[in-house]
Amino acid sequence: MQRLIITAPRQAEFEEVAMPLCPPDGLLVQARVTAISTGTEIRVYRLKAVDDAGKFLHANVPFILPTENGYSMVADILEVGAAVTGFAPGERVFVPASHRHVAAIAASLAIKLPAELSDEQAVFLSILEVAHLALRRGNPTPGETVAIIGLGVVGLSALAYCRAFGFRTVAIDKDPDRLAIAQQMGADLAISPDEPRFLPQVQIACDGYGADLVIEAASVWPAIQLGMDVAGKGAKIVVVARHTDLPQFSPVGDPYLPVITIIGLAIPEMVGGAVITETVFTWPGMGSLLFSTSIGVVMGALAGYYRGWIDHLIMRVVDVVLSFPVIILLLCVASLVGPSIFNMMAMIGLLTWPVPCRMMRSQFLSIRERTYVEAAHCLGVTDFQIAARHILPNAIAPLLVYASFGVATAVLLEAGLSYLGLGVQPPTPSWGNMLNTARNISTMERNAWQWVPPAIATVLFVLAVNFVGDGIRDALDPQAIER
Repeated sequence: MQRLIITAPRQAEFEEVAMPLCPPDGLLVQARVTAISTGTEIRVYRLKAVDDAGKFLHANVPFILPTENGYSMVADILEVGAAVTGFAPGERVFVPASHRHVAAIAASLAIKLPAELSDEQAVFLSILEVAHLALRRGNPTPGETVAIIGLGVVGLSALAYCRAFGFRTVAIDKDPDRLAIAQQMGADLAISPDEPRFLPQVQIACDGYGADLVIEAASVWPAIQLGMDVAGKGAKIVVVARHTDLPQFSPVGDPYLPVITIIGLAIPEMVGGAVITETVFTWPGMGSLLFSTSIGVVMGALAGYYRGWIDHLIMRVVDVVLSFPVIILLLCVASLVGPSIFNMMAMIGLLTWPVPCRMMRSQFLSIRERTYVEAAHCLGVTDFQIAARHILPNAIAPLLVYASFGVATAVLLEAGLSYLGLGVQPPTPSWGNMLNTARNISTMERNAWQWVPPAIATVLFVLAVNFVGDGIRDALDPQAIER
């Protein structure tokens, strides 16, 4: 059995290797045709690394020769694994396999092909799937305009889908041959970003408002900025390609879905600088938030990843905790164990962890079904590594939004308890125990300076944190931006 390997820049040769065995949950297939379907494969053929030091061929894949290439194959099934149903020897399938005569592949990755679909067309199914997922992620509505940046095979596939679904299209690329193809395919505007009146022409094509959806498939960072320039107010930008010009800072967590990473966000920046001498006013907020989030992330990850009885057990515990009246329970606990800042942090954290737990569970339930997670399973990666390295980084974005609102909620709870004398105790400063001085009518009427400043500070702090939360939500969820 032979496979095609890359041995040097622009040098490929066949290598004799042992015949693979059919896995119990997979298929053994024999290639009918394979294809070089993307620019990534051309880059690998040229042996261009994705980092300046030349140590990585792909993200987290060391630069080691020889190497295989390719992930598009139409093949006939030779053997079906014992645990596989729905496939039979002799059937024609599409599989994401490299250039080789025989391949062993997980059955979940195989797609049966209809007889009327030729091998030459079917071998590009992976590219069509990328374009299809990009369009589904953007979810444009009839009458909206879709701008496609980068007219390679992915971009042209997206253009074909847009034309089939009746969307207006703006095709953008620097290559005149690609622009000519886009015009032949029926793009409403095919234009190079180097043209002198590029942006005005795009605006005219979009009725003066900019594109409603931008699909960025150019694989270079300037294309993301270009997408922001052509996008209209409230538009969505879908990034479908890995960016190899600066891979160490790529915002793309997997081939299809953009994951924006915020780097270097320090705690003082998150809390708006509300730091007052000996004790930080935000201690109750940040401490309880970290406590509740830590519990919620672990429990939600367990429930979402393993599902089954573990999921049912954790969710029932969540239901029980959510049924508790938070304020009344906090008052009872403070009366029993005594008021202190650490007691308040612990109790607020123990009563609010179900919210991040549910958020993390929903993210894990969704992401664990992604193709790259299945691939990690097939490679024998442990559950802990899959959860920690492949799922958690892509599930963390909603927690950033929760963190902002969680801090505000915890600070309000602490302020309320301290006002009643059951929270932070003097001489430790707290906005709540400062307000405690205004519990009698005389102080409120004659000494407004004792309670007005902490009241205003509390309101401004909560408003500021909520505005930060709104901003993070809008940044991570473009659909939430008002048109």
